[in-house]
Amino acid sequence: MSGDAKGMGDDEQVPVAELSDDPCFDAINMLNYYLDQELTETIRATITRHIESCHGCLKTYEFHTELRVVVQRRTVTRVPDDLRARIAREIGQ
Repeated sequence: MSGDAKGMGDDEQVPVAELSDDPCFDAINMLNYYLDQELTETIRATITRHIESCHGCLKTYEFHTELRVVVQRRTVTRVPDDLRARIAREIGQ
């Protein structure tokens, strides 16, 4: 696959060579690349069609999507107020 994946440079490649004969395997195997929008439009469209038509893969997709939201919410680091004030003083605000 060439670097025509969204967000990829010309010399970068998604570490997935091509689709197999098993659409469920492909959908699950490439799910993180799919969620990160790192697949070519052609492969992304193929996986989208499969996820929309396969109950098992749709459930896996929904789980991983929700998991990403939970992890993102829980990993937000709150900057302590004293550090925030010290930084503001340093930059003159």
